[in-house]
Amino acid sequence: KYNPYGRILRKSVSAAVVKLGDAMKAAGKGTLIVQSGYRSYYSQKSILAAKIRSIGKTNALKLVAKPGYSEHQTGLAVDFAAKGVSTLQTSFAKTKAGIWLAENAYQYGFVLRYPKGKTEITGYSFEPWHFRYVGVDLATAMHDQGIQTLEEM
Repeated sequence: KYNPYGRILRKSVSAAVVKLGDAMKAAGKGTLIVQSGYRSYYSQKSILAAKIRSIGKTNALKLVAKPGYSEHQTGLAVDFAAKGVSTLQTSFAKTKAGIWLAENAYQYGFVLRYPKGKTEITGYSFEPWHFRYVGVDLATAMHDQGIQTLEEM
């Protein structure tokens, strides 16, 4: 329903995406789009190689995981966008869709995986579009306890 590019997602993640997208739309915060989901080892290898070519290895590794280490390879990570909104840019955090997702995604089992100001903990730069499905119980517990990253669990 919110996956116009046909990205591969686990069934549990797909069901949660539909609920999240329906809630976002009902709240008037835009139409959710799955920008990226599951990636194979070889796809991740290609993405990293392209990023290294464009910005160098040191900077690339702050943005893109090595193949074998990407959460996208688990089928639990989703890069979200919204119709009519620039995707995969930090400016997404300031859009009504990005703000709403950051504040509400936990209710549907998603955590913002690489929050602002947590690079030293996660090892990755701020990515307001990258969410990880952990289930409603864990996401809610993290939210209620003010825990922002899985590394802080």
